[in-house]
Amino acid sequence: MGVETEIKFRMPKRNLGSSSKLRVPGCKIGEPSESDLLSTYFDTRKHKLKRRGLLLRVRQMDGKHVQTIKKTSGAQFGRGEWETEIGGRTPDLDEANGTPLQRLASNKLRRKLKPIFETSVHRITMPVRTKRSELELAIDHGRIVAAGHTRRIEEIELELKSGPVRDLLRIAKALERKLAAELSLRAKADQGYDLVNGKGHQAVFAEPIELEKRMSAIEGFQVIARSALRHFSGNADAIRKLDPEGVHQMRVGLRRLRAAISLFSKALATAKTEKSRQNSDG
Repeated sequence: MGVETEIKFRMPKRNLGSSSKLRVPGCKIGEPSESDLLSTYFDTRKHKLKRRGLLLRVRQMDGKHVQTIKKTSGAQFGRGEWETEIGGRTPDLDEANGTPLQRLASNKLRRKLKPIFETSVHRITMPVRTKRSELELAIDHGRIVAAGHTRRIEEIELELKSGPVRDLLRIAKALERKLAAELSLRAKADQGYDLVNGKGHQAVFAEPIELEKRMSAIEGFQVIARSALRHFSGNADAIRKLDPEGVHQMRVGLRRLRAAISLFSKALATAKTEKSRQNSDG
């Protein structure tokens, strides 16, 4: 099992080219490589996998088919991921052993699985290295197709391959500042299901939060804070459409974040906590 630890930004197409020319102090950015990715996402008609917090995808790239199973708990910073090369364009549930999908991989599920939506992406990938870390910067341009509707994909992803998370955050901050990028905590799959359900750019509501008994206070705060950030940032499109409910939900997301900071203040660094509270008050 791998764990994706990444940060994603949305960016207008006209700015995507600037990403490949980015210079960040303390980083060495390698030569870019390009690929075309066609991904098909599978689920049942009633979206059983999504309701169970799972994602099933088959991606075609360089003449190969790679099946990916992911845990999609949006509140987690890293997501569990299981990848296997398979022989065709449809899922092979025999390869689900040892993954969270295994207990659901019955013959009944095999019969009910069907393509839900597709993504077609041209990706430019560049390795990013610091003294302590290895990361990958991906620039994606393409579209999502679902239920007769399409949505553009214009985003950049920064994934931590090895090293401390603080390096990921430092470089992500440089991306946001230099490229006028907008933080996006909704994956392509989230957007695909939105299209399938006809949600478009509607207001986004708070998601359920699951905390594990063995989590430390800091880990619990991270899950809650990320959920609040998803709630907050997920309403950007609704606000652009002048949806009053989007404005309300963005404010609710911000209040949830402030409440989490207050609740966990003793476990957080005092100076950073106070700064965050002052910024959110503004």
